[in-house]
Amino acid sequence: MDVLLRINAQTKQCIGDFNNLIKKQEHLMEQLNQLIKEKEEHTIPLVPTIQKLIEHGLSRDEILDITNISSEEFDRIVSKDRRCQLPYIYLNDEESKEFKKLLEDIHQSKDIYELIDEEKERERIKFIHGVLLRYQKEMDLLSPQENEDSGEKIMKYLERAVKNEQAKSAYSSMVRIFGNEIKRKREEVLIKISDD
Repeated sequence: MDVLLRINAQTKQCIGDFNNLIKKQEHLMEQLNQLIKEKEEHTIPLVPTIQKLIEHGLSRDEILDITNISSEEFDRIVSKDRRCQLPYIYLNDEESKEFKKLLEDIHQSKDIYELIDEEKERERIKFIHGVLLRYQKEMDLLSPQENEDSGEKIMKYLERAVKNEQAKSAYSSMVRIFGNEIKRKREEVLIKISDD
């Protein structure tokens, strides 16, 4: 009988210990969930951050410094997420080639006079103007017609609004990127001159 009482007491003790462990586990899970929630509130998402930095014309090295990610991780994100490939998401194939050529002209400038050459500046302005004209033509094609019902007119209005926003984003990203690349190259040229 003593053995049964002892076994029952030990069983009750084990069940009590298990119940206490379950309560302790629930408490720890609540704490962990709270910590995760707090961390998420103070953490900015990486892909949208990279997208905004690219949109504002920061260079690859500047973005790597700010985000503290590896070059491989940056390449993976940019290649995977089309929104990180500005301004290319707003340009067609022909415009993308022209944009790269204009950037190469900036990168290949040997002195300050090549960098601020009026003819090259006119080429960049003409290019941006051409992109905006293409968007204008695309928006003109979305003008509502008299014989369309109100649903079609609303859809065309919304599509025009999207095209308008794309045109604004294309304009601002191209101007920023050209400006930042010219600024970086100017600094590079000036440093080179001061070293000589």
